[in-house]
Amino acid sequence: MTEPTKNAKKKRPKLKILIIIILLIVILLLGGFIYLQVTDTTIADIMESFNKEEQLTMSLDEFLVNLKSPANMRNYLKVKISLMYTDSSKTEMLTANTSKIRDIILDNLRGRGYEDVTTNEGIDTLKKDIIEDLNNSFEEPIIKEVYITDIIVQ
Repeated sequence: MTEPTKNAKKKRPKLKILIIIILLIVILLLGGFIYLQVTDTTIADIMESFNKEEQLTMSLDEFLVNLKSPANMRNYLKVKISLMYTDSSKTEMLTANTSKIRDIILDNLRGRGYEDVTTNEGIDTLKKDIIEDLNNSFEEPIIKEVYITDIIVQ
């Protein structure tokens, strides 16, 4: 006769946990609904904030350059770069100017030393400089981010 009592005791805590979970879900949903009503936010506004900008990337061929170094040292940089932009109408213009883009990036890379491409701060500065140089050459802020997808320094 002790077995049915044990099963009944085991079922009660599971039932209590289930009720607590259901109550928490209802409270969260109600809180979200009240927040949306108070702030006059619609589901469409929330979805729009997630889909504000499309992100397009342009992958460039590999770059291989000599780094600035003392006369008796030879350092090389092999890097693969992708450019992120958000205006799909600029795709054709960027594709048509691939040689110009590569030239600007090559000039930027050749001006770097070993320390400039082996530290996080140096890489961040390199990315910012490339973005600035490219956007200045196009006379409008097209490039939003530079991604380094592969890098080897020797």
